[in-house]
Amino acid sequence: MITDGSYVRMIIAPETRRGTIHIENDGRGVPRFVFQLDPRFAEKLADFIIDEGDIEECERPSDEEITLINRILAMEDDQPGA
Repeated sequence: MITDGSYVRMIIAPETRRGTIHIENDGRGVPRFVFQLDPRFAEKLADFIIDEGDIEECERPSDEEITLINRILAMEDDQPGA
């Protein structure tokens, strides 16, 4: 069960879209799930509202894993036609 502060990943991009969820009330008693990307990723995204069905809880990756993912993404960005 996802709770406020849970570490999650987006189902459509499980390697590069990991972070924490903050649950806010929308004023009508309906919870809003706000995704905050892990700040260790080189790519930066603004926080955004996401549907609970689009995320799943996961373990927080190590610094080494994040470093590797950032290096792979940087190499992909350096490829011609990227």
